[in-house]
Parts: sequence; C-alpha cells; structure tokens
Amino acid sequence: MNRIKTEYVKRNIILAFSGVMFMLGSVWLYKNVIVMLLFITLSIICYLLGAFEYPRYYLATMLKGKDYDELSRFYFDKRSLNSSDRNLLITALTTSGDDVGLKKYLDRNALTLEQRFYYELYQLDKLLFIEKTTDGCDYRLARIEVVLREFEKHKNYKRQEKYKEKQYEVFRCDLEFYKLYISGEYEKAVELLKNNGPISEARAFHLAAILQEQGKNEEAEEYIKMVRECPGNSRFKKWLNLDVKITKVKSFSSLLIALEVLLFALILVLSSWKFSSVEKAMSWQYGIRTSENNNVITDEYESGDGVSIYLLNANEALYCYFMHDQSGYVIKEIYKDNMDSSSNDLAEYSALQVQNIKAMFYKKLNPDIKAKILTLSDDFEQYFTRRDYVGELDSPWPFSLIDKYYTEYNNVGEVENIEEVKMYDKTYYLVSLSGR
Repeated sequence: MNRIKTEYVKRNIILAFSGVMFMLGSVWLYKNVIVMLLFITLSIICYLLGAFEYPRYYLATMLKGKDYDELSRFYFDKRSLNSSDRNLLITALTTSGDDVGLKKYLDRNALTLEQRFYYELYQLDKLLFIEKTTDGCDYRLARIEVVLREFEKHKNYKRQEKYKEKQYEVFRCDLEFYKLYISGEYEKAVELLKNNGPISEARAFHLAAILQEQGKNEEAEEYIKMVRECPGNSRFKKWLNLDVKITKVKSFSSLLIALEVLLFALILVLSSWKFSSVEKAMSWQYGIRTSENNNVITDEYESGDGVSIYLLNANEALYCYFMHDQSGYVIKEIYKDNMDSSSNDLAEYSALQVQNIKAMFYKKLNPDIKAKILTLSDDFEQYFTRRDYVGELDSPWPFSLIDKYYTEYNNVGEVENIEEVKMYDKTYYLVSLSGR
C-alpha cells in the first residue's frame, strides 16, 4: 500500500479509537470521576496527536522526502480531489517527469493557470535538455506568456496578494531564463539563476547544463553534485542518470495506535477487575478513600454479597454493597448519607433517615440481605411504627389510601436490634431491621 495512504488509514484508526475510548471511559468509568477524566483527557490527546501526525508526515514526505512518485500514486488513489490536491498532483507529476501520469490526468481534467505554467515549463525542459532542440520552444514560450499575463490579472485577488505576487515573480524569472537560454545568452542566464533566490534542484540542473555547454565541466560537476545530494526522485535525477535518494520519513502513528490499544485494554480491565479488598475496590471504582480503621461494620453472606458501612467523617456515612468470590471484591452499589441533622428532633430525623436509606439503598439489593442502618438516635420507633405515625397525620386522604402508600413504599420492617457505635467523639446507633 502507498505509504501516505497507509498513514491516512492509521490516522482514521487513531481518531476512531480515540472516540471509542472517550465513550467507553465516560460510560464504564463514570463512577470514579478522576479515572474517568484521566481517560477522557488521554483520548482527546490521542485524537489531537493523530490529527496532527498525518499532515506532519505528509508534509515531511513532500518537503523533506520529496517522493513525488508516492505523492502521485496517493492522489490518483483518492476518490475526489479538491483544487489544492490537483495543484499538488500536477506538481508531483511534472517534477518527477511522469508522462504516463500526466496523460492520465489530462484525459479527465483541465488545467488551471498555475498548473498550466508548471506543465509548459516541463515541456520546455524536455525539448531543451532531453531532445536537445529549440523546435517548438517559441510555441511553448508564447503559451507561458499568455499564462503569465492571465496570472498577473489575478495576482491581487482576494487574500492571497503576497503569495500571488511572489509566485508571479518566480514565474516571470523562469520565463526570462528560458528566453536567455534559447537565445544563447548563457552568461546572463547563469547570472539570473545565481542572483534570484536560493539554488534549488531545478536551478542546479539548469546551471550544470549551461556550464557543460560552455565546456566548464568542473564547475558543472559542482551543481550536478547538488542535484545528486538533493532528496527525492525528480526528473532531473532521472535525466542525469543519478541514483534516486529517498529520505525515509519517521512515522509515530503506529506508536499512537499501540498506546490507544493499551489504554483500551486498561479500560476493559478497570471496568471488570476485582480487587483484593472492599477498600481498594472503592478507591478504584469510585475514587473514595476508605480504610479498615473507619470501618463500622461488614457483613458477608454465603451468596458472596455483603454491605460495609463506613463513617467517612463525623457527619457522613457511606453504605457500600459489594460482591466477592475467590477472584476478589467488586462494588455494585453505594449510597452516601448526610448525618448532619436538619431537625431539632433527632428521633423524628432518625426515623425518616431509616426509611429513606431502606427505600433508596437496601431496596435495590439482594432481598436476603438484612438492612443495617446508622442513626443518631435510638428513640425513633414512635415515628418509625407505621400505624402510630399515620394515625397522627392530619390529612384529608382516606386512611386506607395512606395506609397502602406507607405499606408499599415505607414499610421498612421491624427493628431487631440496636447497637451503640462510638466514633468521632459521638454516639451513633446501628439499627438492624428484619428482612421484610
């Protein structure tokens, strides 16, 4: 496969993988905000690196490697070409001297002004330096002059004034060189090439050709050496029978793909990994730091399910539902309870707290797990007993309707046991409920 096209395919793989990592990181790791943001950030970085790596490689191939045959094949393989692509394709075809490719292109496309100029210069070069004849050169020069006049009209068009002006001067200088060469004014032609910009590969070739015609072979050899040392597979190397020198361009896209595969695998591992303890599982899955030192109670069952209750601080309790087997622990559900009482009546507050936690946390778990809930008061049963509490309500609703509502949604079961838990210089009460 064409190397540039290979890079293009790799770029698309990197962008697609980045999108997949972004989505999976957001969906599978959302519980741990830090880890999720880390993977999202890495996916964005990979996306940007992939997006910038392809044009960097392409420009290096064009400007440093100067592999014009590779460029031509790449553009011929593209399904559609914009104006910039067509300009680069014509430049590659004429610079490499690919007559077959030029015919293939001209059979399907018309040339723009800039493309016509490069095409006519190429035809002039073939006449003068390959066929060694001036027959037909007047016709080519006339065509170039027409193009130059048209280009002059458009050189101040829109926002490309500086670029067009510079291109116009280059075109004008090239036309002047060919006129001087054809008329035999070699000294003026040499002076023009040496004094109007840096010595490019094309200028070195033309200088060598003129100096050879003047019999200055040693001086000509210096410019032939310049052509030989230039990278790429230009027509000038082919015409001088020089070895093609292709500069290999380093690509980092394979490393990016390997990195993304590694990150993708890490996402899969983190999303399904089981840990050696509940605390480690809590840290990796949710980013919550807990330890056995502030562990209040841990219940394990033969089914492998269990609930751990932690006091994260004096006013915040964490309920953690975990599953475990021989492979380790994994957290399935958590619930944070703010134990900073919003009511002056701790008994009433604790009764509502018990009801809420039973409904919002334990209701989702294995029904075999009996609820154990941390409260701030052991004197809450007067508000906790359903019928006594409903009987005190001043409500226009029929009693049976209220009774049904509390039966379905707030019937938390009977209190089996209450234990004192002293921590953070406070006394808490661990309420054990029946499994109803």
